[in-house]
Amino acid sequence: MKVRVLVVAVVSLLMFSAIAHAQLRVASIEGFIYDENRVPVYNAYVELYDEIDRMIDRQRSTNSGRYIFRGMENGRYVVVVKPFGTNLLGESQSVVVTDPRLGNNNVFLDFRLRVDKRFVVKKPVLVGTVFAQDVPAEARDQYKLSLEDIDAKRNDKGMSELQKAIEIFPTYFDALTALGKMHVILKNYDKGYPLLIRAVDINRKCPDCFYSLGLAFYKLKEYPSAVLSAEAATQLQPQSPEYHFLLGMALRLKADDLPRAEKELLAAKSLFKEPDPDIYMELSLLYNKMDRNEDAAKALESYVKAMPDLSKEEKQGYKETIDKLRNAKSK
Repeated sequence: MKVRVLVVAVVSLLMFSAIAHAQLRVASIEGFIYDENRVPVYNAYVELYDEIDRMIDRQRSTNSGRYIFRGMENGRYVVVVKPFGTNLLGESQSVVVTDPRLGNNNVFLDFRLRVDKRFVVKKPVLVGTVFAQDVPAEARDQYKLSLEDIDAKRNDKGMSELQKAIEIFPTYFDALTALGKMHVILKNYDKGYPLLIRAVDINRKCPDCFYSLGLAFYKLKEYPSAVLSAEAATQLQPQSPEYHFLLGMALRLKADDLPRAEKELLAAKSLFKEPDPDIYMELSLLYNKMDRNEDAAKALESYVKAMPDLSKEEKQGYKETIDKLRNAKSK
């Protein structure tokens, strides 16, 4: 009888312990990942680390930029966002999960990622290809005034004058390209690309127009259209490293011809007069996508060497990524 009572007591104790343990494992950490313009960042790696720096979970953000980790015990955690394949900087935040009975079991943690200014596609040149047209004097006067105002940083006034020139002469190639490129420079990509499409319909021998158009599509994540535009730019001006670079990046993100993306990025690398760190970063992202992690690690090492002004913390972060790439290779 005593033995039976003891067994029942032990079983009850174990059940109570299991229930208590289960109660502690109902916490969650969730949130959304945005860029500076509050556009959701999707398909970014989101990693969860415990207080001794062990990664305990990893996932990708959804199309709405959402992530969620469930089932944590009490403790301190670090959430790390790695937006590979974008021009955004990664970010980490620490958070403390306490006993659910204290009311802090569901933690909400949003991220607002900044643009990595070292990894920005080159801006288009405002005035590029010369194209002869018989333009009405009033429209030409508005165009000349616009360039003076834009040069003096009076962008709104200059863009208004370009719009007037186009209203006077709707097929004014110079005005269409200048206004389209200004929108791209100011990151109004959805306003820039229709003007540039009209421009290249008028003059299909304008490489910088196709480059600006490709850049707008690239920023809008319309990668097939970005590829077609960048292809046209490289065909018209094959010695431009920027055009090959844009084409390589668009091909990598389009993802259906990764060997060709490598070819274009290596062409850009060979054409730049000085080593461009962004090329190494882009090659690292490409090789990682191709499961060539040793090549990815080497490219990332070259990127770090080409960036002497990196902080100690940034160098350490890249070193950890390089080590992970090499460990992935050996598995």
